[in-house]
Amino acid sequence: ANDSRRELYEKERENQELKQEIMFLKKSASEANDQCLLLFNEVQKAWKVSFTLQADLK
Repeated sequence: ANDSRRELYEKERENQELKQEIMFLKKSASEANDQCLLLFNEVQKAWKVSFTLQADLK
């Protein structure tokens, strides 16, 4: 019985650790997505400037 309780406790602890890791990974993925959106917006701005400059040169 003690072995079963100890094993259950270890599995529950491992489960909690995995849940925390999942939350951390979700937060990291969300932050990475935000950074990608910011980068995409900056690339769009740079493309518009480049397009305008090329049009001005013609």
